[in-house]
This record gives sequence, structure tokens and C-alpha cells, in this order.
Amino acid sequence: MINPSTFRKYKLLPAPHAEQRPFSGSHWTQRCYDKGSKLMLRSKRENAYNGNLVECSPVQAVAAVEKEAKAEEGEEVSRATLIWRAFKLPMYTVAFTPVTVGSAVAYWQTGLFSFGRYFALLASYIIVIAWVNLSNDVYDFDTGADKNKKESMVNLFGSRTAINVIAWSLLVLGVLGLSLVALKAGNPRSMMFLAAAIFGFYLYQCPPFRLSYHGVGEPLLFISFGPFSTIPFYLLHSVKRELPISSTVIWASVLVGLTTSLILFCSHFHQIEDDKAVGKMSPLVRLGTEKGSLVVKWSVIGLYSLLFALGFTQTLPFTSVLLSALTLPMANLIVSFVQKNHMDSLCLLGSWWLECSLNSLFHKRSVFKLRSDGDCVETRKDGCIYGRREHLLPSFDFLLCCAIATCDSSYDYSASIQCLAEPLDPQYGGGLVGNPNFDSGLDEWSVFGGGKVAVRKSKKAWLQLDKGKDIVSAFLEIPNGQSKNTQVELWIDNVSLKPFTRIEWQQQQNKSIDRIRKRKIREFITAGTIINHKAYQDWFTSRFTATTFNNEMKWYYTELYPGKENYTVTDAMVSFFKKNRIAIRGHAILWAAGNVTQPWVKILPPKEILKAAVRRMGSVVSRYLGDVIAWDVMNENLHYSFYEEKIRPNATSMFYQIARALDPQTPLFLNEYNTLEFPLDMAVIPSKYVEKIREIRSFPGNERLKMQIGLQGHFWRKPNVSHMRATLDVLGAINTPIWLTELDTKRGPNQAAELEEVMREAFSHPAVEGIIVWGGWKPTGCNQTCLTDKNYEVLPKGCAEMCLIDNNFKNLPAGDVVDKLINEWKTTNVTGVTDGDGVFEHKVFLGDYSVTYSHPLIPRPVKKYSV
Repeated sequence: MINPSTFRKYKLLPAPHAEQRPFSGSHWTQRCYDKGSKLMLRSKRENAYNGNLVECSPVQAVAAVEKEAKAEEGEEVSRATLIWRAFKLPMYTVAFTPVTVGSAVAYWQTGLFSFGRYFALLASYIIVIAWVNLSNDVYDFDTGADKNKKESMVNLFGSRTAINVIAWSLLVLGVLGLSLVALKAGNPRSMMFLAAAIFGFYLYQCPPFRLSYHGVGEPLLFISFGPFSTIPFYLLHSVKRELPISSTVIWASVLVGLTTSLILFCSHFHQIEDDKAVGKMSPLVRLGTEKGSLVVKWSVIGLYSLLFALGFTQTLPFTSVLLSALTLPMANLIVSFVQKNHMDSLCLLGSWWLECSLNSLFHKRSVFKLRSDGDCVETRKDGCIYGRREHLLPSFDFLLCCAIATCDSSYDYSASIQCLAEPLDPQYGGGLVGNPNFDSGLDEWSVFGGGKVAVRKSKKAWLQLDKGKDIVSAFLEIPNGQSKNTQVELWIDNVSLKPFTRIEWQQQQNKSIDRIRKRKIREFITAGTIINHKAYQDWFTSRFTATTFNNEMKWYYTELYPGKENYTVTDAMVSFFKKNRIAIRGHAILWAAGNVTQPWVKILPPKEILKAAVRRMGSVVSRYLGDVIAWDVMNENLHYSFYEEKIRPNATSMFYQIARALDPQTPLFLNEYNTLEFPLDMAVIPSKYVEKIREIRSFPGNERLKMQIGLQGHFWRKPNVSHMRATLDVLGAINTPIWLTELDTKRGPNQAAELEEVMREAFSHPAVEGIIVWGGWKPTGCNQTCLTDKNYEVLPKGCAEMCLIDNNFKNLPAGDVVDKLINEWKTTNVTGVTDGDGVFEHKVFLGDYSVTYSHPLIPRPVKKYSV
């Protein structure tokens, strides 16, 4: 079970109408400022939560990113925790069950039970299962299935050979122990059964067979753990003569096999993508999670139906059936859990634990009441005890609670960009923070430092400045940290602190994806050099539905010298993508940065710069009118202001009006960097975005301007997805679609993992409408020299920050991530049968679909749908 304390992300809310910024960290102290004096305000509940404190931020909260990055590094799971997970202790219930059930049936039929023999068999069988566990890690390491699995024994200890030797040594030791018991019991037939069981384990996972990769793992384990294990453990309780193989032990072994197979089946819900990647065609890979959830449902129904039938026919004792029926609530919970969360791989990690719980409870409550007669207790030389069996049954329900808890934590995406006279209620009821809206004065808060604090009620707005207009920021106090005086009076109300474990955070992403993908969202890529490379064209067109040109539509590319326009390459690229029905973003009409503006433009007088810019707009927009789905009108205008400085302060607003006049239908974007990537860049904090959009729309004639938000997403530092989500929350309050327009992550060993983390966060957010991956191929940027350079801080000249493919057009790790997510976020090849009312329903990802149906009396029409 994942330890909730190993990873926490915090959504920090000074008030729901302020910028919301979650963060993860070690020991942060809230700091506010009062006219130059340092004041620190700390929640008294901090010590109960590992010192994680509240961030104070009425309008803009800025975390110390470098410290936060170090804190995130501390999120790594400890080695002790990984070792604990690697041992898979709950898995050993599958060893306990056949030994206990077989022994219990022998006791029911003979009245004999040998504690010494039972524990010798249990210990030996557990050692055999340890071989199964370790050898599976070895062979999964060989195939690459455990490449990213930190809790693999091979990855943990770094030696495949050592783990393999230990595994096979354990098998020898376990077989030796079982053989000694069989020899003492005088029952060689039992060893034939156990040898068949062990051979089944070998067929399941060991080369050259590896039948689990061919989808027959469940039947193999049904036989191996069921009849081939349970029956011999029954036989090994023979004393003077061999026990007969009765119908009771046969059917009991069937129940053991069914529950064990169900555990294996459920264990694959959360790893379907990993199984696909290594060619492991488990039943869930073939069926999909929705049909798999139905298999779980009907398997559980079948299991209990069989149990009650065996009780009705008196094949099993009535008390055994009755006590097993007490596990029905857990069984029902498993079915509901899987059906509700079958799309959620992280949440369904809990289904495996639930199945282990059911397996333990089911068989414990079955076997320990198999015999209730006999009053005396007598110990003999053979170690057998006769008498009544009375047991308190240890409960595994705590596992159930843990698993369910990870799927019930919800995230509140709401935010407000309005200045309100009264603050809204604190989100999550304040979460971990006591007295979140200061109704009880400073109760639950402590004050220290050189400043002054008081609880007051604002007459107008809850945020006040002494005078004028300024950015208000609050910085977090860290041990030996530095301060920044904002020279303003800072008001705080309704502070909330909400913790999320990693599994809760990612599980919430999956829930959100399933719920909010009601608009088209596409995974795109920059086009790069595509015209003269057929292999790149094939790779590109088989994956993507939209594109952005890196440079080919920019002004300095099409008109490097005054009056000498050249659209040859641009036209060819537009023609190619139109032919392949791939949408194009217009990037960019103008660029606000003076350092990328052509020298001949910069030396013009202001009026001539205006004329040249307007001519440029007319040239590119009219040329590609109807060919693009978006225009970046003034690129990076929050950071740079070349045209405002040269022409007039409202030049950008005027250019947006011109763009609208030239192309009234296409959305116009405000495109910037660092908003998601770097919280300390005050030029592009969310409130600045909001202010700029309002400024552009306030220009006469721009009131109904169709604008959208472009966030570039150049994550050249470790992504902080909690900050990312909070920023998207605030910008989403504008009700303006958001795109990640130039997404890439820092090159290095963690590039692919960080890319996946950011893409999942963006795709799951309801405000995000599109993602552009800035990883287009170019021969000079993705060559072997670039890809093998280990100086991750400085790019070799001409090299791209992120490449999805190499110069042989083979996927690199980042390309594998994009492919994986594209396949995960689409629906293909669904078949089904209508119900009695002629209705067939299936939940699909957004997109265009063709539906074909057949009927013996109706032709086979094809209908097209867009959802």
C-alpha cells in the first residue's frame, strides 16, 4: 500500500478569489509584510503534518522555486519502503490459502491436525512462492517490463545474477522442505501434485515458455494454486494410511484456484500500458478495463453461487458456507470499486489489495469452522491434536479502507478573478488549517517576527494597497531564507491547505480526463523540417492531427529583407498539411521581442514601423485565411513591448483589432512563456494575463474579441505540477480556452517522465483545450552528437532541447511517451451488441467516429459521429 506520507501536494488558498497555488515542500513558513516590518504568521497545526505550512498570497503567491525543487526531490520513496513493496507480503496469502484449506479439509474428515506439519508445509510453500516472486523480477527485468519499476528486487539491489541465484536457491530449499514432510507422511503422490504445481509456476513466468505473456496465466495459476497445491496439502496430513481424494477437497481446491486467479486478474488493471509495451497480452490487455470489470463482477457472482451450491449439496459444511457468506459485503465492495474505477489505473492498484483481502477472509472463514465437534484436546506423539477449533479471525479490512481512501479525494478546480467585497468560503473548509477565516481572531495561529498583526474587517475590498497600483506578493519563510519587502499592507482571509498523496493527485487527473474531455483536445507537435523527408512525413501523419511551424510562418522567415517576401517553404508546408487534413496554428503574426525583429524594421521611424507591421499582418493573414485554426497575434507581449515602445502604448490592442478585421472567425491568442514553468517570473503571473486580456478587450471595437490563452510550457526546470494546476485554475476562471502551445521538458535522464507528468496534468484540466509538443525533428538538432551529450545544462550548438525521434526516425523515450498517451487517450475498434431495446452505449474519447452495424434484415450502413 502506498504510504500517504511519502508524497504530498498542497493546494494553498488565501481566498478563493485570489490566485491559488498548491505546492509541495518541506518546512515553509508563511510571511506577510506590514509597511516594511517583517511579520510571520504560522498555523499552529503545522507540526501535525511534517511541518508543511501555509502559503500567504492575496493576489499573487510566489514560492521559492529552487527550494521547492529540492523539497520535491525529497519526495522520493525511501529505500526501506521500496524493499517493503518489493517483498509483496500480501501476495503470500496465496501461499497461506492452499496450505490452510487442504489442512482444514483433512481435519474435517479425520479429526487430525498436526501443528508441526502444518507450519513446516506453510514455511516451505512460502519459500517456493518467494522463488516465484524473485524469479519473476529477474525475467521481467530481462524483458524490460520492470525498467521503470523501482521496487523490483533487481533494480533495488543492482544485480540480476545475485537475485537469480537467491531465487533458485529458495526453490531448492522449499522443495527440500516439502519433500521431507512428504517422506515423513509416507505420501509420495503428494509430491507429484506439488511438482506439477511448481512446473505450472515455471511455465507461467520462466523462459522459454512465459505463458503469462500469451494470456494463459490465470488458467495456469488456477490449476497450480488450486487442485495441484490444495489437494497435496490435504494428502500430507495422512497419518497411518493415505487419505482419499474426496469431492470436498476437490471443490475446496476449485474455490482456492478461482480466488487466486481473480487476484492475478485484478493485479493487471493498473499496468495494462506496461504490459502492452513489452508484449504481455494478459486477458485485461485483450479485453480492456471495462469488459475486465464485468469479468470481475461475474467471477465474484460465480464464486459465491458455487459456494452456496456446494453448501446446499452438503459438499461443504453449512458452517463453512455461512461464515464465508460474511465476506459478501467485501465482495460487493470489490465489484463496485472495480466498476467505478476501471478507467483509473492508479486507483485500481487497490483492487489487487482488495482481492488479497477477500482471498484471506474468504478462506479463513471457510476453513476454521470446518469441524466444530469434539470437546477434548489431546496431544499425541505424532503431534496431532483432537478437539474443537475456535479462532478469532484477523481482519484485513484496513487494507480496504486504505485502498478506497485513495479514490475518494477530490480536487476543487474553482477560482475567481474578481475583486470581491467579501471573501468566499474557504475551500475544503480550510482543510488542515484551523480557524481558516479568522472568525475566532488569531486562535489556532501564532505570530512572531518584528511586524504587527491585527484582525480587522475591510470596508471595501479584502486586499488594500497604500496607494497606486502594484503587484502584491507574499514570500515563504524558509530556514535561513531571505525576505523581500513588498512595502504594502497585506490582508489575508480564508486560508486553506489541502494535502494530496501522489496516488490521489494522479487518480484525480484520471477522473478529470474521464469527466471533462467534452471538447476536442489533441496531442500535437511542431512540424520542423518535413517537406523533403518522406520517413518523417509518414511518422508525423500517422500520429498527429494538428501542427505548429517552428519558424516558417514568422515575419523574419518570410521577409528577411524589406519588400522581399518568400513564402515558398511556408506554402509547401501548408499545402502538405492541408492535403493530410492536419490543422495548423498560425505562429506568429508579430513578435514583441526586439531582439528577434529584423534589423531593417528596428531602424524605421515609428510611423514606418506601423506601416510595415500592418502590411505584414495583411500579407500573412490574408494568405492563409481559412487555413489555420489559431493566430498568435503578438508573441510574448507580456515580456516584451517593442511595438508599444516604438509606436504607442496601445499598439498591441490595435493589432488585435486589425487581426480580427482580417480574419473574424479564427481565435486570437496571447502566447507567453514561464507562467506555468517559473512562478517567480512576475511579468507573466496569471493576474498579468488577466489584466492584458482586459486591456486588449477594452480597446474600442475589441469588446467581443475571440481570444484564447497560449501557455508555451518550456519546462527547463523540474515541473511543479501543483503550481501548474493552480495557475490553470485561475486562468480557467476567465472562461477562455487554454492551450499549451510549445511544450517541452529539460533534456536529461528524467525528460520523458517529466513530459508525461506535464501532459497528464494538462490533459486532465477542464480549462485546457489543446497541447502542442515542441519536439519536431530536424537533422541538425537530433543527431547522435546532440543525443549523447551529457552536459544537460548547456545545449550543444544547434541541438534541440527535446527530440521525439532520432535521425533514423526511431522513437526516443520522449516519443514513446507521446505515443503511449495518444493511444491511451483515444477509442478504437469497439464492438458490441444492442440490448432488448435496440440500444448500444459506449463511452468514448472525443473525436470523429464511423459506426457500422449489421442485421440479417437490414443493410450495413455506416454512420459518422463527432463527439
